[in-house]
Amino acid sequence: SKIFYGGCSVNIAYALCRLGMKAMPVLRVGGDYESNGFKKFLEEGNVPQDGITQIAEEATSVCYLLQDNNNDHITIFYPGAMDGRYAQKMKDSLFETAKLGVITVASRPDNEEFFAKCKKHHVPVVFGMKDDFDAFPEPFLKQLLTESKIIFTNEVECEIIEKLFFGSCFVQSTIRIVHRCVPLVEKETHTNLVRSEICQCLTDGNEVLKRL
Repeated sequence: SKIFYGGCSVNIAYALCRLGMKAMPVLRVGGDYESNGFKKFLEEGNVPQDGITQIAEEATSVCYLLQDNNNDHITIFYPGAMDGRYAQKMKDSLFETAKLGVITVASRPDNEEFFAKCKKHHVPVVFGMKDDFDAFPEPFLKQLLTESKIIFTNEVECEIIEKLFFGSCFVQSTIRIVHRCVPLVEKETHTNLVRSEICQCLTDGNEVLKRL
C-alpha cells in the first residue's frame, strides 16, 4: 500500500511553505520517522522541523480515512508517538515569534499545553474541532470556542457546538464558525488512505488572516 503523508496541520504547514510563507508543525514522531519517508517529505516541502520531537521506541502515528453516506470522514487512528503519555512541555522559543497558532486534534495534554503557550505569548488561535471529546472535554472546548480567533468545522461538528452551547451569548455574538471549508492543501499532499497524524501548527500568518 502507498503512504500519503499529511494530516491537518502538516498539510497547512506544507502548503504555506510551498507558497513561500513560514509555517512549522509541532508534533512528535516515532523511530521510523526517516525510514517511512516522512522526514524526506517535510524536507522536500521546506517545512521547518524545529518543532518535531522524536520518540525512538514508538512508531509515527497513522490513520485510515473512511467516508460515510453523508460525505463525512471517519478516522481510524493509531496515535503512536502522539499518544498523550508522551506529552511534554513545549519550548517557549517556538511561540515567541509566531503570529498564528492552529489547533486541530491531538491528545488533551498536548492541546492544553499548546493553547496555554499561545495565550502566554499572545498568539491568536485558529481552532479546527474534530468531534473528539477526549481531546476536547466540554469545559476546554468552551474555552477554545470563546478564545479562538477563527473556528473551522464540518456540518456535524457545527451541529454539536450548537447543541452544546446554542443560546449562550458567546455563540451568537463572539464566534464566527467557518464550515465546509476547502483546506489549503495541494493535491499530492491530500490524504486518501493512510497518513501521519499531527499535533499543531505555528505560522507567521498575518497574510492568511488578511485573506480570511
